[in-house]
Amino acid sequence: MRDFIAEQTDFDRDTAEMILAHTAGNAVERAYRRGDLMEKRRRVMEYYSDYACGKPQGKVIQLKIHSSD
Repeated sequence: MRDFIAEQTDFDRDTAEMILAHTAGNAVERAYRRGDLMEKRRRVMEYYSDYACGKPQGKVIQLKIHSSD
């Protein structure tokens, strides 16, 4: 998941780390972080779900194979 976010999307690192429940930043930074980035996390997970389930992204055209049946 972390590699996918870094390599295939423009989502920010902090959101990715929070999704994976990684400890991000130093102790002072964590002490001042009040938000949960829920809306950003939701968008990342929706994007990943579409990717994992094979939903076409952007300008990708899904080809249909016609059988001779």
